[in-house]
Amino acid sequence: MKQTLKTLAISLFSLTLPIQVQAQAVSPPPIDTIEDEIIIEQTNTPAPTPSAKPIPQQIGGRNISAFTRNLLGNTTVGGYFDTDYNFPAQGNSFFDQHRLILQVSSFMHERLFFNAEIEYEHGAILGGGSNDGQLKIEQAYLDFKFTDWLILRTGALLIPMGRLNVLHDSDFRDTTARPLFNQVIMPTTWTETGLGFYGTVYPDDFWEINYEAYLVQGLTDNLADGNGLRSARNSLSSDNNNAKALTTRVGFSPFIGLDFGLGGYLSPYDDTGKKNLGMLVADFNWSNGPFELLGEGGAVFFDPTTQKKADQEIPLNGSMWGYYLEGHYHLFPEFLKNSWLSNGFEQPVFTLFGRVSQVDTDTSQLNINDRTRLTFGLNFRPITNVVFKLEYQWNLENEAILKNDPSKEIANNTILASVAAGF
Repeated sequence: MKQTLKTLAISLFSLTLPIQVQAQAVSPPPIDTIEDEIIIEQTNTPAPTPSAKPIPQQIGGRNISAFTRNLLGNTTVGGYFDTDYNFPAQGNSFFDQHRLILQVSSFMHERLFFNAEIEYEHGAILGGGSNDGQLKIEQAYLDFKFTDWLILRTGALLIPMGRLNVLHDSDFRDTTARPLFNQVIMPTTWTETGLGFYGTVYPDDFWEINYEAYLVQGLTDNLADGNGLRSARNSLSSDNNNAKALTTRVGFSPFIGLDFGLGGYLSPYDDTGKKNLGMLVADFNWSNGPFELLGEGGAVFFDPTTQKKADQEIPLNGSMWGYYLEGHYHLFPEFLKNSWLSNGFEQPVFTLFGRVSQVDTDTSQLNINDRTRLTFGLNFRPITNVVFKLEYQWNLENEAILKNDPSKEIANNTILASVAAGF
């Protein structure tokens, strides 16, 4: 009786084993020939998983996630960061966690492209702490391609005039600070909501011509002597008038190593839409071996307005202008090629640079806001997208120079250092 029950229990237990486990327990038939071995190997090879349908994600439930959207594997997440070290001639030295930028780019189709850039500045502590940070959308747009020379772009757009407003990433630039021109006249980063077109044409094997043209929100009536257009940048969600601005840039490249462009901007800027502002900006970039020269400059013309200072309305009648010119020399000394600076890196490089930048935010008068800045420095790149920078800023007041009055000069020179990395 006991033997019968034991046999029955073993039989029932064997019926409950998974089929896969039972199959593993079965020994394959003996192999007599190489041909038999090949047949068994082909039989045991698992069938390929069909690629028509993605493997369902069990964990995460029915929630929409980035994996849900990225079924084709065509979305990339990246960004850059920089940390600055400031040593002004007057005042306290300080560290500044200046920027942390997150970028998301996605090719949803060969004719559809999305790009977004979210910026955290100065730690972005909002609603508490020092509250000096800033969190904002720097750009977010969708491209719809009709052909190479006609691509629709809509969303939060970088104003395309000049070079630096579009090509502004800290790991891309050789200097820590941006030029005076791009702080007040062409205030980077200048983003507006709108839509328009861009594209590229190739007249022959050498020439490349590209353009951008957008209808955007427009500026507000917050122009200021000293601050230029910086505070006049508009909201991304509303407009101060019913009129819209038009901005465009046409770029030319006759051969590799040289490109230049001309951009324009026209905007009704007051609350009634009756005052107008126009702007022209030219830019260029030339490189030849280790040498590189680049720059941009422009002027702003507008109907007379007023600015508020200490609860007073002060007339602002003059136009604005500015420029910068910057030179680079790339090198890596022979005696450093086997040092700790180069070990493990394929093409480390030092860059010597110098820049002059000048601005005048009210040409009707000469005052402290008319400035010139000279910048000299050196940086080191162990790889292309990581850079250690050191520079000296020499700030000159134009009034002191033109009037030969040293008392107008201000002790505002500074030493800047920074680390920037793109990822």
